[in-house]
Amino acid sequence: FIRQPIRERPITFLNKDNGLEAKLKKEINGDLNKLSPSNSEKIFSNIIKKYEENIEIFDYNYFIENLFDKAVMQPTYCPLYVKLFILINDKSKEDSKFADLVKYKCEDFKSLIVDMIDMNDAVLNPNDYDDFCQKNKEKIFKNGFSQFIGELFKNDFVDCIYIQEYIEALVINIKHNLENDNKNIENSSICLVKLIQTTMTKDEFKDSSSFDYIQEILQYKNLSIKLKFKFLDLIEK
Repeated sequence: FIRQPIRERPITFLNKDNGLEAKLKKEINGDLNKLSPSNSEKIFSNIIKKYEENIEIFDYNYFIENLFDKAVMQPTYCPLYVKLFILINDKSKEDSKFADLVKYKCEDFKSLIVDMIDMNDAVLNPNDYDDFCQKNKEKIFKNGFSQFIGELFKNDFVDCIYIQEYIEALVINIKHNLENDNKNIENSSICLVKLIQTTMTKDEFKDSSSFDYIQEILQYKNLSIKLKFKFLDLIEK
């Protein structure tokens, strides 16, 4: 019996050595994918340690983009992702890259809301599977982003002025479309409701201009029954 030499595995994108930076990105992404309420403290410690030990090669853009994408697409875990951002941002007080990148993302999305005032929301078409999946993903994204912003606000990272500007942009978008008989406002309405729920208590909401905005939206006769009940549920709780 003659033992055959072990063949080396062919190099593919899965096992190719792309250097320490690529290895670090892969490990951090793996940690984020495992994040849950039960293991959050351990995952937070792992990622912060990786950051502190690899500051010279740490890719800030990649980390914030990855954290942002996961937070907005998994609203249930959104508070955990925001907590991780706050923790790692506190570790880099002398370096404002984390804060600057998140603020840029926030401003960029708020501008998107303002710029899309003349556009209808995407309408889900269950007869076109790919179209349905893509637009449903966009719907989840907008909902998750509003919660992400709300969680940042609760952690004193964005201020009241930003929240008010964001709410007003959503209200203008909704009212403009209703006034022009464009009834596809579900995504903007979901964003508005989620933002209010995340950033205000019941009493704060009823004492705010947002309460008046919702009352104004409810006066439109072409508002769908589904959205009408969503807004009524918000003001009556």
